[in-house]
Amino acid sequence: MSRTPTQVSFPGKSFKAKLEFGGALNKNSNPKGKRPLSTRHAMHVVLRSDMAKGNLSMKRWRKQIDQIITTQAQLAHIRIYERANAGNHIHLLIYLEARNLTQGRTCLNRFLRSISGLIARLVLKVERGRSKNIQFWTYRPFTRIVKGFVRGFRMVRSYVVQNHLESIGVIPYQPRKRRKRSTRGSPFVLSPSP
Repeated sequence: MSRTPTQVSFPGKSFKAKLEFGGALNKNSNPKGKRPLSTRHAMHVVLRSDMAKGNLSMKRWRKQIDQIITTQAQLAHIRIYERANAGNHIHLLIYLEARNLTQGRTCLNRFLRSISGLIARLVLKVERGRSKNIQFWTYRPFTRIVKGFVRGFRMVRSYVVQNHLESIGVIPYQPRKRRKRSTRGSPFVLSPSP
């Protein structure tokens, strides 16, 4: 008796590499896996706070926040290509200067924990050890691996620069077009630089 061969079918999206983590992607659940990272590609990091408005806007502490980010990046062996402080969120384009993924994960975790804690303490005017039990950040830090130097890196870099120029008032704010979430891509549309 001959058997017909059967093939196990898997969803097509299950084997694609995950490039994004955190932010609104995990707002309704706790993450089940580790944050994807790369020691060969740049990473786009976004820290967002819905509380940072008016007197608590991060724009008021732009120089101090830049100093915190620069100092912590040096301690964690992270190169910062671009940064933008938009008041209620911060964009960073970074590169992990680590030899392997284990060392890179340690460096990135140290960097994200330290800047998120120090910035929240600065904005909320809280001294170390005297927390006010206020959750300053809305979501976990969003990270995305930026693949491709020619197109991907330049697009993210121009997006971060555009955010910075809008936040300091050099160019007017340009609303972003949202698109449906897909397995690849980002939660916003990036336009390539001319």
